[in-house]
Order: sequence, then structure tokens, then C-alpha cells
Amino acid sequence: MKAMVLYGPGDIRLEAVPEPKCGDGDILLRTKAVRLCGSDIRMISYGHPKLRYPQIIEHETTGEVAAVGKNVSGYKPGDRLYVSPAVPSLQAMQSRL
Repeated sequence: MKAMVLYGPGDIRLEAVPEPKCGDGDILLRTKAVRLCGSDIRMISYGHPKLRYPQIIEHETTGEVAAVGKNVSGYKPGDRLYVSPAVPSLQAMQSRL
């Protein structure tokens, strides 16, 4: 698959990258469209102290379900989804506890 990979401020490249694996509790989304927000533009332009390069950045995306993990219910391949950037990751929520 192809992705825009950020290598540092001002250095973003379109590259072939391995397709992610769908874990038991995951949904694999085949991206159809991506929107860059102000935060993305700042990271691309100036970097961010918490980014580890190279990094694929995008958190506002829409697409079609390509695969679902065995522990996922309510979704099936072919469903169309929008990923809300306002939902914190489990890792981010745990770090606040």
C-alpha cells in the first residue's frame, strides 16, 4: 500500500509501506480519503517533539472496512466508516489514569 511518510519537518514522501495486520480486536480500514487539519500542517511544516520519525500521520480519514478481528462485532468488510479524530486512543486514556 502507499502512504505519506513524514521524515522530519518539510520532508514528507509518498512511499510503499507494508499493509498493517488486523488484530483480534481491530478493524482494518481501506482508506478512501484523508483530510489534513491544522495540527497535521504544523507537524509537516515544523515537526513535533513527540513524533518519532519516520511517521505516517493522519487521523481524519474515511474508508471501507477491509477486515475485522475475531473479537469485533457490529462491523463487516465493505462497511463505510469515518474515523473521528476526537476519540483518544486507549494508550492516551491509560496515560491519564
